Amino acid sequence: PSSVRLAELKTLVRNAATASEASYVRYNRYVYSQDSLELEVPSDMVYRTLRATGNGWAISVFDKKSTLFCVMGVGDAAPAAWGNGMLRCGS
Repeated sequence: PSSVRLAELKTLVRNAATASEASYVRYNRYVYSQDSLELEVPSDMVYRTLRATGNGWAISVFDKKSTLFCVMGVGDAAPAAWGNGMLRCGS
């Protein structure tokens, strides 16, 4: 897979993380809705909030072209084996 595509995925995850934290400040809770996050997602990528709790979130981004994906979790929504805020990518 193209390193450019991986860089684009990572950027989208970072933008989503920033938007998630901004929504917490705005709404005093984490939100599931991409529209509430005001997040722009290219048509060839898929964004999902996997989990949103009062104390964290887990998100994923999938690239339809290359089948690459990246995930990140923060707080109690992150899987136990992951580092808090650690970005993981694969295919």
